[in-house]
Amino acid sequence: MSLRWLKPKKGLTNWSDEQLLKAFQKTGEDQYFFTLIERYSHLIYYNCKQYLSDEEDCKDMVMTIVEKVYERCPTANIDYFSSWLYSVIRNQCISHIRAQNRQNRQSLAWEESTMAESAKSRVEEGGQGYGYTEEAIQSALQELPPSQRQCLQLFYFEGKSYKEISEQTSYSLKKVKSYLQNGKRKLKILLEGIQQDES
Repeated sequence: MSLRWLKPKKGLTNWSDEQLLKAFQKTGEDQYFFTLIERYSHLIYYNCKQYLSDEEDCKDMVMTIVEKVYERCPTANIDYFSSWLYSVIRNQCISHIRAQNRQNRQSLAWEESTMAESAKSRVEEGGQGYGYTEEAIQSALQELPPSQRQCLQLFYFEGKSYKEISEQTSYSLKKVKSYLQNGKRKLKILLEGIQQDES
């Protein structure tokens, strides 16, 4: 199906939802479907916005829902189109959110695991991360903002997970991730400066 908004055929605008639905189910002609779905275009968009904050996600979801409705209408047993449409909107949006959350959790878990393995290999030999002495690292840590220093110490030296750090510090997971990334970058710069001073 080409998802282009067709102008309602003259005369069809006065048809009821039930008449348009039955005509579409019987003939499969798009004019009936688009006349019907156009009535609910604002409802679809508005309800998607209730679930999805991102504008592009919302627009994509509107198109996805129209496609789903188009595919299911011919064989669906629909008593009240508006109620049935709302259930399709709700189910599609919830499925999308769950898939996004699952993907975000997998991404976060992978990143955390990768960072943890890297951290372990750096500190297990006497704390000589980055090829520097533990004394140099501790000295550089003191130069960091308290939030970054705390997160780095908990993650790299105490082996805490993102979630454990979040619970212990009351920082959000997003903040913990940001403090670790920014702190790690700044720590490396500080350590390079210490090395240059010593040489």
